[in-house]
Amino acid sequence: MKISRIIFFIFLAISSISCSTIFHTTETNTIDIDEKGIQHTPLITDLEIRSKKVEGKAFGSVSAITKLKEEAIFNAVSKSNADLLIEPIYTITTSGSKATVTVVGWPANYRNFKQMTVADTTVLIMAVDELSKAPKSVDEQAIAVEKDNKAKKQKKMARVLVVYLGIMAVGLVILAIVL
Repeated sequence: MKISRIIFFIFLAISSISCSTIFHTTETNTIDIDEKGIQHTPLITDLEIRSKKVEGKAFGSVSAITKLKEEAIFNAVSKSNADLLIEPIYTITTSGSKATVTVVGWPANYRNFKQMTVADTTVLIMAVDELSKAPKSVDEQAIAVEKDNKAKKQKKMARVLVVYLGIMAVGLVILAIVL
């Protein structure tokens, strides 16, 4: 009887330990590269983008969509042995409190790291100039479209109001003539 109790408690202890979650955290000390005495030589690299898209998925809670997006990208990049994912497109499916995030994009790898030269800075300046002319981000575009739609609705409502007021004025004139 006593042995069976001991075995039961040992089994219970092992069961509770085996189901626990372990979190790892790490702290890193960094030095600002803008501090005095630290010289930083910029590097440039080529970006090799593959022509076949890759997909990554993550499952979890609806309240953790941002983390699920990051996990989906991690899964896609890991699966394709890439360094990053170019133009990721997310599909988010929810069911109650559960969410599935799927990401699709082009896997890419950094190649040919080298120190930046004066010629590279000219190309960089041209690229920055072109980027400043580039279309806005998706969020900025959505906000602009929303503002445009709101302005269109307000103009339409103003026209409807003018027509309605015109009809009311004509009705009042007719009523004044009749009386």
